[in-house]
This record gives sequence, structure tokens and C-alpha cells, in this order.
Amino acid sequence: MVLFAAGSVRCARTLLVVASVVLAGMSALGQSNATPNATPGAPVSQPASTAASLPQFEVATIKPIDPNAVHSVGVEVSPGGTVALNGLTLKGMICTAFNLSYWQIEGGDPWMEKVVHQFDGEDGANSSAGVVFDGNGNLYGTTSGGPGPNGLAFELKKPHGKAHSWTETTLHDFSGGNDGANPAGSLVFDGYGDLYGTASVDGGAGAYGTIFRLKPPSVSGDPWRANVLYAFPGVPNGRIPTTSLILDKAGNLYSSTTEGGTGACGYFGCGTVFEVSP
Repeated sequence: MVLFAAGSVRCARTLLVVASVVLAGMSALGQSNATPNATPGAPVSQPASTAASLPQFEVATIKPIDPNAVHSVGVEVSPGGTVALNGLTLKGMICTAFNLSYWQIEGGDPWMEKVVHQFDGEDGANSSAGVVFDGNGNLYGTTSGGPGPNGLAFELKKPHGKAHSWTETTLHDFSGGNDGANPAGSLVFDGYGDLYGTASVDGGAGAYGTIFRLKPPSVSGDPWRANVLYAFPGVPNGRIPTTSLILDKAGNLYSSTTEGGTGACGYFGCGTVFEVSP
């Protein structure tokens, strides 16, 4: 059995864990530490050699991160040995911490994992990016494929009242033309409710990806407006932006490209880190 100490969290959000795991003795490793013929209710003592061999883990906390922040999925180990698991569900954290498979975790509270939407190809496909929340708890993200088949940006509206399912709305279908195609990074909100993201390829003649803005309608139900802020021209500038953007307080956008620059990694360069300013 795996024991987990945690506060109140919602796993529909991206979570940040800071080394918060405990093993329930050797039983967590499939070994029994029970004493035969022990009197029910009596304390069970363990040999010193057995107790010393038990794996030890320090307990810390699980925290929901800023829903508007951009965090990639991954594992970070600090010099002091603290481990941070970013962008995982609680079940994913347990599997990573204890080297388990999903099928080995049974029971648990229902909030451990819940599918809120399944893409069917007609409403998007191949969503490799994370999602972001707005102030009302609705989710926003991108898919690199779909009916276009150049990808799209979507909203998943949080259920209200008696409704139990999230409702998807396509905010923008990428054409593969001037607006680019195949967005692979997460979206980011500014203070006005506008969304920013990257399309990894296309963007017009001689372009290799774009940075775009999606502006919400002034009248509810009207379409969102898409604007291309920058088209990547390729070497020696950036080419193929597949990562998520970050936004500073001045409205500048930062991220990286997988190709471009002048590094000796072949004809297309080793990649760049860029800033795009208003």
C-alpha cells in the first residue's frame, strides 16, 4: 500500500509536488512485514536489521500552481536532493516516485484522475501542450492536429448546474497559411484576457512558424479574432517554435525555437531563444 500525505488539491489543475511521498513499510514493495501469530491489537516490533533496511522518504507538500503560469512536464532534482515533479496528476506522481505502473495503483479517491474531454479528430487531435485556466475555471489549449488538419485552439467550458460534461469550443482553426499551422505549445493569458501562442510551422511564404494572439469577442458568442504578431523567417533567425511562451509585465514574449541561429548543427542551426516586443 502506498500512503500519501497531501492537502486539499484539485487534480484537474496542473500540480507541483515537492517530494511528498511515504512508503508504508516493506508492504509497498510487495513484501510482508507482519509478525506470524501476533496478538490482535498488540504492537508489532521489528528487528533492528529489518527496520534499518526500510526505504525512507521525507514528507513535503503537494500544491496547485498558478493556473495561468506555463509549466512543462518534467522532473527537477535540486542539489539538496529535493525532487519536483511538474505537470503531472497525483497518480502520475505516485507512479514516478515509486517506479510503478498505473495498473498497480488501486482504489484512491475519485479526484485522483478524471478525463474531462476526449478528442475525436473532428474537434482536435494530438494535444501535446498543457492547458491554462481563466478566472472562471475554463480551460484553454491547442491541438497540433484536427479536421483542418493544421491544428486549432480550443476552450473547454467548465460544467455548471446540472451539466456534468465540459463543453468544447474551437477558438481558431489554423489554415496552414499566414496564421501558421500545428501549434505545439501552451497558451498564455495577458491581463486583458487575450491569449498568445506559437504555431510551429508555416506562416506565409518563406516562414517557419508564427507567434499569434487570440482576442476574445466583445459580444459573447461572436468568434475570437486571430492576429499574427511575428512570422519566423528561418536561419539565421528562429525556425520552428514548438515550446510555450512566457509573458513579462511589459508585454514582451519569450520562448525558444528548435532550429535557427548560427550553431554548427547542420544547415538549419542549433536553435534560438527569442524575445518579441509590442
